Amino acid sequence: MSGNNEQTISRHWSGFRWIWWLITIILALVLLVMWALGYGPNGKSCQIPEKVRTVEKLITAPDTAAPLITLKDNSVVKVLVGETYQEAGATAVDGVDGALTVTTTGSVDVNTPGEYEITYSVTDAAGNSTTEVRKVIVEAKDTEVPEITLVNEDVVYVKTGDLYVDEGAVATDIPDGELRVVTEGMVDTSKAGEYVVTYSATDKAGNKSSKSRKVIVTDPDSAAPVLSLNGESVVNLPVGGAYEEEGAKAVDQVDGELKVTDVTGSVDSDKPGEYYITYRVADSVGNKAEITRKVIVTAPDKVAPKISLKGDILVSLKTGESYTELGATAVDKEDGEVSVTATGSVDINSAGEYIITYTATDKAGNTATETRKVIVATTDKEAPQISLKGDNSMSLRAGESYTELGATAVDKEDGEVSVTATGSVDVNSAGEYVITYTATDKAGNTATETRKVIVSKAEVVESEVNPEPANAVTTPIPKAKVYFAYDKANNPRDNDGSFAEVLSYMKANSSATATIYGFHDPSGDRNYNRGLANRRAETVSLVMMAAGIQSTRLKIKKPVETTGTGEPSEARRVEIDVKN
Repeated sequence: MSGNNEQTISRHWSGFRWIWWLITIILALVLLVMWALGYGPNGKSCQIPEKVRTVEKLITAPDTAAPLITLKDNSVVKVLVGETYQEAGATAVDGVDGALTVTTTGSVDVNTPGEYEITYSVTDAAGNSTTEVRKVIVEAKDTEVPEITLVNEDVVYVKTGDLYVDEGAVATDIPDGELRVVTEGMVDTSKAGEYVVTYSATDKAGNKSSKSRKVIVTDPDSAAPVLSLNGESVVNLPVGGAYEEEGAKAVDQVDGELKVTDVTGSVDSDKPGEYYITYRVADSVGNKAEITRKVIVTAPDKVAPKISLKGDILVSLKTGESYTELGATAVDKEDGEVSVTATGSVDINSAGEYIITYTATDKAGNTATETRKVIVATTDKEAPQISLKGDNSMSLRAGESYTELGATAVDKEDGEVSVTATGSVDVNSAGEYVITYTATDKAGNTATETRKVIVSKAEVVESEVNPEPANAVTTPIPKAKVYFAYDKANNPRDNDGSFAEVLSYMKANSSATATIYGFHDPSGDRNYNRGLANRRAETVSLVMMAAGIQSTRLKIKKPVETTGTGEPSEARRVEIDVKN
């Protein structure tokens, strides 16, 4: 009894032990899952603290790997002119940052053939950059048809009952290379007749071309020989000229080449008229062929061709304008239209008269000529620019010598031109004398400049002078004209000394103000002239400020357009109006 109880207890204990192990394993799995999810006892996280993870990041190796760009579609894309180019784009992935946004630059002009590049670039958070490029090739549309070449002859002869083997054709296309040839047409060798075999090919652009071969099926030797003339079928011969018989040749599809011996007809080259030479031939079975040549004997041609100019016989141009050669035509009474040769040339940049000569010669050697005159007239309306040697205003005392220094002149078209000086100075008589300098260019434009020579009386003894009180004479308010070179806004010229007087007056009278006007003439581009006149006025104001005149005392007015028919050089000026 005791032993049975022990066995019963042992069995019960063994059962409880398995239950205990099962509960232990389940609890262990639960704890393991909680640990993996970051929870410890009392619900607190058991993951690595944030500070520890931050340190972990700090000691991690720096990100030096650039992102990877992947192009959508091919790296090389071909588009025909006029087609639409669809930008496929690209994607980028970085080992640290994951997917990134790609920047696309570049464009494609689908209307202009050429190679274009689309650039894709991306930068990750660590500053690593990478780029990829797609090449887009815009090709001109293929409009050329394929070229078809027949293998063997264009015309093939076959006898009835014989086997016809078509040798085909070859088609090539510049962009596509060799193409497939489609053959159409049947040859029935059981029935005499003419058959056409057509070969066609189409390239990738849809351009299609075709070529045909003629197949002639004949009954056994029923075809006559083929006769052809050596030389022209119509021969023109002048009276007294020698006629040379060139003969004819014959080919038979069965007998091959035949000798042509049956020639009838003659030519009397001493008598004008039309003559006929007839050639006949027969093959071995009696098939005949015949052909005729016409010989025209004419009286000697002594009449030259007639030339007709295209366009006017006299053409007038301005220098710089283009000249278009229209040419001429010529017709001969005997020969019909004959060619015309033009000689001569036109220099559109140099004024003058030019002759174009047209020559035509017929077969008889008769020559005709016609001429066209082309007049190139100058468009030069600018007068030369005169520069005085020495000052434009000189002062002498009576009895002193005067030396004429002269002047030089330069023309925009002609370069340096001569200058003529007129006027004289009487150094023994006090007064104002004017020397005038004149220059004229080849176009007849004339410019003048003057030099003022002031001869004063001999020095007076001081005791003879009766000075007046300082306030007895009021200094007049001066005005000035400042001149400039053609198309220039720098280096102003004080021709008469009035500019110097204005500067002196402005310095002596601090309350005085000056109004500055730029002038221009009405010829040429008005906006350009106004701008040039304004720049000249600004130049004068800068010179005055450099001389110590405050900018607040200077005022520039809008440009003034001159009127009348005065010298162009007079319009290239700036006037200064002084007021107290």
